[in-house]
Amino acid sequence: MRRKLRRIQAGTWQPSTKVQSNETEVVVEDIQTVLSKIEEMDGPSILRQIKNVAGSKSKSSTDSKNKTKSSMEKKSKDHNKREKTMDNKSGKSMVVPKREPWQEQKNALLHKFGEDGWQPRKRLSPDTLEGIRALHASDPASYTTQILSENFKISPEAIRRVLKSKWKPSDRELDDRKARWERRGIKKWQDMAGKGMRPPAKWRALGVGSEDGLKEDKVPKRKKKEEDGLAWDEVVKDIDVHGFSERIL
Repeated sequence: MRRKLRRIQAGTWQPSTKVQSNETEVVVEDIQTVLSKIEEMDGPSILRQIKNVAGSKSKSSTDSKNKTKSSMEKKSKDHNKREKTMDNKSGKSMVVPKREPWQEQKNALLHKFGEDGWQPRKRLSPDTLEGIRALHASDPASYTTQILSENFKISPEAIRRVLKSKWKPSDRELDDRKARWERRGIKKWQDMAGKGMRPPAKWRALGVGSEDGLKEDKVPKRKKKEEDGLAWDEVVKDIDVHGFSERIL
């Protein structure tokens, strides 16, 4: 303590930066208590020096707090500045809302595919393919590849592949396609009849919209795919209705 007092009196004593403010205040109070006792012996010079040191310490801590506060305010101002932009017409600042994820994805797709956007391949029905071939065969000069491409909204290369193709569905595939479309029409008009619309005569003859329900004997049925030359119905029609345990015993 005497060494510290001598350093304080000589003006070479500096407080440590690692000492907390509360500990510094306790030390200052202890020093002031000691100095108050020897004030009459050594005079008030030492007391004035210790007060000056304590004042400089408190001032440095206050300055550091002010610097921290000012840096935080500066960061918040910079963040707010980035969130704002100037309106060229009105000259007033406007807050830019945060972009949604779908907006970011839309910009990414626009950057990748351009203004035309993503254009997946168009899938044409079998009837449309037959119509393209029939139109071109009827008048090749009028229904050129370019004209067919513009009307059916597909590329000229796709039109050339359609015209070049020699594949035709078999009779079995045609019957299955017809039955599939008939059943799709029945389902569609059942939904429409539930909403209060009257089905056409073709679908009313099949029982669509009637209180008795569908006439299952008139509804076209799709044939199951064959495996090893036998249809699934032919495989299971001879199997008895007993349980599995009875069949293996």
